[in-house]
Amino acid sequence: MTMTGLWVVLGSLIFGVAWFLIEHYLDERKTLRSIQRPKQRSAEEIAIDLRRRKHDTMRQMRDIARDHHRP
Repeated sequence: MTMTGLWVVLGSLIFGVAWFLIEHYLDERKTLRSIQRPKQRSAEEIAIDLRRRKHDTMRQMRDIARDHHRP
């Protein structure tokens, strides 16, 4: 067998192993993602989160306006 043929066989082997590992990893992630479904939140938790985001946004806007008007 020539060196070129040896490199082709070696490259094919490495490619096959890499392909197998990538497929296995992606399948494992998909399985874990399907098992770990996010829990359902109550309406109260959603309202609290929305209020918190609104206040954070207002605070950021106030900080930007204050920094903009500084001399």
